[in-house]
Amino acid sequence: KFSGISMWRWQLQSQMEAQWKQQEAMNGGRSGETDMIRQVLLDTDPWLLAVTGLVSMLHMLFEFLAFKNDVSFYRKRKNFAGLSLRTVVLNCFFQTIIFLYLMDNDTSWMVLLSNGIGLVIEYWKV
Repeated sequence: KFSGISMWRWQLQSQMEAQWKQQEAMNGGRSGETDMIRQVLLDTDPWLLAVTGLVSMLHMLFEFLAFKNDVSFYRKRKNFAGLSLRTVVLNCFFQTIIFLYLMDNDTSWMVLLSNGIGLVIEYWKV
């Protein structure tokens, strides 16, 4: 089954193909990762990719704001009345277990970085 594509899409695909070959030559011929990325980029609807990118950026922004507010809340506190030390220590323990689990499962660096920053903030609270 054949179908026609527009000229700009053909040019985009041929340029990407040349770039993939150049990238594989620089990486020593490892094509497993590049094949997966190529499949995602070429076989997924561009609108879905754009929405996914937008949601990812918004998630990172809100996570940064949450970290900032958490640090500023604990930095301003002079009296820790109403805050449980046991809860903070348990959160440190749980965050450590989650971080080790994510490291063991070869999670992406973006998720590990986010979780690692949260872990450092939890230990800073103690």
